[in-house]
Amino acid sequence: MTVSATTFSMPDGVLTSSPSADPAMPGPIEGAQVSGWAGPALLRTSLRALDLTKTTSNRTSQRPSLLARIQTQTGALMNAGSSAVVAILFSVDQSHYCAYIDESSSGRPNNRQEYLVCAVVVGSTDTEAARDTLAPLLRPGQKKLHWTAESLRSRARIVETLASLEHMSAIISHISEPSPKTERFRRKCLECLYVELVGLGAFDLVLETRSPHQDKQDRAHIVALQNSSLDRRIRIRHCRGGDEPLLWVADAILGAVNADRRGDPTFLDPLRARIIYSGATPSSLPPE
Repeated sequence: MTVSATTFSMPDGVLTSSPSADPAMPGPIEGAQVSGWAGPALLRTSLRALDLTKTTSNRTSQRPSLLARIQTQTGALMNAGSSAVVAILFSVDQSHYCAYIDESSSGRPNNRQEYLVCAVVVGSTDTEAARDTLAPLLRPGQKKLHWTAESLRSRARIVETLASLEHMSAIISHISEPSPKTERFRRKCLECLYVELVGLGAFDLVLETRSPHQDKQDRAHIVALQNSSLDRRIRIRHCRGGDEPLLWVADAILGAVNADRRGDPTFLDPLRARIIYSGATPSSLPPE
């Protein structure tokens, strides 16, 4: 089993897209493990090159043996860094994925505004363990984690916990001139994100509920996309943040990204290896 050098390259420990990937679509998160719109397809091609066979039983117990096979037979991948291996292992080691989605909008220098959407992708066999790990982060009387309401000490604890969870993240960015009307930016980001999630094999999506009207707009949007070209296997549902701890993960990752944008990489650095895709919408303004 060999990996074709024309399939992907990994300079300096970063899994990147092939030379045919569109260079006009830079990923906004430095250190993300897959960049460019070819990300999910790239992972699938890489897996075919590795010739790893999916199994349908006892996947969790097989992770060490799968990792050992990758370590033994794909030295190039291991030389690229463990996060690249984790991304590939994650994509072959689950029968079913769920994605938990949150968004953020923040001002940027030079009269710019950035709308971000993050999907945290978790294998169905790992969701309960992840929820159990996240629950102790709540303080007495607290219903959900919200990054902006947390102290620096609490944020550090949250990041340490997230770095220990088995998950992967995809982030889409849209940069524009400042505007109070962000629903259009949300739709642009979600449209791109849905495509990436299909590529990763995540079809069950959870969004934090907003107002009944906004939730209805989310459903109408995805139906319109599916009537056009989007994979019809995608299903969305809305959930209150206090009822789904995995939504806290996406919120915290976006909080770490925003801190990084302001010049503080402390919180994002431990999570970069979990970001397997980072891209911008086609109509996003270039960062300045």
